[in-house]
Amino acid sequence: MLGPSLLSSTVGSLNVYVDSFFCAGLVEGSWTSIVLANRLIQLPFGVLVGGALVSFLPQATALASKGELIDLAELYKRQLFSLLSLLLPVLVFIFFFGEDLVRIVFQRGAFGRDSSALVSSVLLGLAASLVTGLPRELYTRVFYALGESRLPLYCSLVAVGLNALLDWLLAPVLGVLGIAISTSLVAFANSLLLGFLLGRRRLEFVGLGLGWGDYLRLLGFGLCACLGVWLGSWIGGVIFAGINFWGIDWVTLGRLGLASLFCLGFHLLFKLNIKQT
Repeated sequence: MLGPSLLSSTVGSLNVYVDSFFCAGLVEGSWTSIVLANRLIQLPFGVLVGGALVSFLPQATALASKGELIDLAELYKRQLFSLLSLLLPVLVFIFFFGEDLVRIVFQRGAFGRDSSALVSSVLLGLAASLVTGLPRELYTRVFYALGESRLPLYCSLVAVGLNALLDWLLAPVLGVLGIAISTSLVAFANSLLLGFLLGRRRLEFVGLGLGWGDYLRLLGFGLCACLGVWLGSWIGGVIFAGINFWGIDWVTLGRLGLASLFCLGFHLLFKLNIKQT
């Protein structure tokens, strides 16, 4: 199992070379914008999802070794819901403050407003991969827990080919944004393919996914995030308006800081309300 799993990780990295190839014919700075935007995406994804997968794989392996596949399917659902409830606020935050984040983190020296606009557009295109790529990561660990590592490898190979096709179709029309959108679409297609194959191999996983009640609760998390971001941003703009010293954009920092606090607060309140009901 170790060999195919290592190859699967290596094959997935081929998408980097595919994207860089199609960036070569686009405007200057296209590939750099992909790299920088991906760093901003991988920070929350790596912290939240990577940390969760560390504990998910041993639990899944233990259940699979006992033949408790129904419990394994339930574990997958709980993990998926938990991580989506955390990633949706991040997605909302990027949608509202993507360009502000890029300006604060990267804009200095030769990296001017045009560069920030380019990276922020790519960031929006990649943001959906926070959600679309999550089932892929969980499905892959489920396959590993079941001792079946070849199918994720084959799916990774298909994903590389699909990525090249979508880059070829979208890059001439949308530019570097098309390559970013291609990444999110490929992650979604890979998740669907892995879920379909898992259901075909193990009947306990047929129809594996969240119920309508789960989707409504996730919608609630998303709406709470929108409310928190909007309210925090508005209050921050009022409080920090006119403050200007040390050459720091205090208005933007204040809006980001308060939006984060309000978003976190509403998220926790909604989560507590769910537990009580």
